Amino acid sequence: MALLTDTSLEYATGLCRRNAVHVLKLAWTTQPELGFDRAGVRWLDQYIEDSRSSLAGDLQHEFVQFMGCYYGQCLIATFGGRWEYSEGELGIRMDRFGVTYPFVAVARQIEVGSAASVAASFQAAIDCLAEAA
Repeated sequence: MALLTDTSLEYATGLCRRNAVHVLKLAWTTQPELGFDRAGVRWLDQYIEDSRSSLAGDLQHEFVQFMGCYYGQCLIATFGGRWEYSEGELGIRMDRFGVTYPFVAVARQIEVGSAASVAASFQAAIDCLAEAA
């Protein structure tokens, strides 16, 4: 498992995919049916909530990187899109939503809890698409 230190997009994209698979394998230890989907995001949301009180310093940074990679791959699998750098941050470019920043979303939920739920944000995007259809 590796942390994102190289800023080349090709390297970052590959690393994010690999890290996301590591997180998925972690999820499979309790819920083997999960994927890069809505159920996976609900698992992630609960995993963040269960872990946030025990995260500090470097461990929190590493946690954000791994969980952000997984959340980003869930966004891509559900809504389409691709990893890209925007405003100096690695994010996901989705045609219908612009750029979203999965690492920021995970860090925010760690900071403030369920008020910044990644599952709620993910569901809001699904609802937005349903209304537009």
